[in-house]
Amino acid sequence: MGIEMKQAVCIDCCAWNYFFDRGLDLSVELPKERFSIFMPREVEIEIAAIPDTSKNGTDNIPLKAYIYKTIHANQIQTTSVFGFATLEPDGTPSSVQTYGGFGQGTFQSDKGRGWYASQDVQSMLNGNSKRPTGLTRNQADAAVASHSFYSIVLTAEDRDKKGPIKLAANKNGKIIYLKDFGDSGLSLKNYISENIF
Repeated sequence: MGIEMKQAVCIDCCAWNYFFDRGLDLSVELPKERFSIFMPREVEIEIAAIPDTSKNGTDNIPLKAYIYKTIHANQIQTTSVFGFATLEPDGTPSSVQTYGGFGQGTFQSDKGRGWYASQDVQSMLNGNSKRPTGLTRNQADAAVASHSFYSIVLTAEDRDKKGPIKLAANKNGKIIYLKDFGDSGLSLKNYISENIF
């Protein structure tokens, strides 16, 4: 009998709110015997920047506790592309570092380099000012979307929202829109099986 390969699943930052609001247990929804869950460094940066209280007064402390507990319980890995420290235009180190150094980052695949080099992706990234997270607009979405060509991406974004994730979906990236999953009545693992394979 052959060894069954685990399916890689990448989690977008907005997916965490979806999981939390519905009280989903990822160890049940995506059992570790079958799935290997990860998120890019850019999503980790976005999670770290979630304020304790949102602008509308919502207490985010339970959300953050849920995220960190789920990451630990499910051994969710953070991935990064190999690179060195990035600098601001004035030569000072950037406030956030997305690259991983020796023993941390992996080399970017040819497909990943091609994704980032495409005119469509460049137009979504170039000229964007930094957000409170220290990332530029679409930077995290582009990182998540780049993973959709060799893993499954879970996102709570609207299917029609313009940006890197929609672009990846239109280029045959494996994107699971969680609203569609929620409307299906299936478990997440069964929804993935029925819609990806």
